[in-house]
Amino acid sequence: VGDALSGRSGEKLLSPITSKGDTFFVRHHADATDTEVLIIALFIVLLEPSAEDTAEWAAGLAPLAAQAADEQAGWATAAAPAGYYDPFQRLIDDKWHKETCEAVKKAVDGWEGRGAREGVTVAHLLSYHSGLNKHPDHGGLGGQPPRKRPPKRFNTWAATRVADLIYRRGPVLRAALGFPPAAAPPP
Repeated sequence: VGDALSGRSGEKLLSPITSKGDTFFVRHHADATDTEVLIIALFIVLLEPSAEDTAEWAAGLAPLAAQAADEQAGWATAAAPAGYYDPFQRLIDDKWHKETCEAVKKAVDGWEGRGAREGVTVAHLLSYHSGLNKHPDHGGLGGQPPRKRPPKRFNTWAATRVADLIYRRGPVLRAALGFPPAAAPPP
């Protein structure tokens, strides 16, 4: 039901990472919320150039999720496979159209499980993307003094959470977006 960080057998349960108020993320913070992880996973699946390439990417990064969750801020992105940040950079660079945001909003509205949240709007999604674009070197979503800046938003252990969600729940994400099922992820 959840992603790997929500309690696969033999793993400890990662405490939920949530936000307060009407936003689904925490400004000035490198850790992505559960809803932010879901939203980014949905956008990656929706905008992916190839379902097979996305499944391969997720399969390469997802096995690092448990270790990254244990280490969190100390997780070294050098441990990640080459190109792990590419899907995130494409999302930041691409234009998010209202129709694309509508599809993600609808999927979030119907989501059950970790990351579910009511009240995400198209305006919230467009504003979030604008923040990622305006402040890519400041961790995204607002600047901070240089010594306190977090790394780029998904150039952290959060990348493994997104990959793990896509790897484990890809067919459910695709169904939530109204897509036909893709091929099963590689073993």
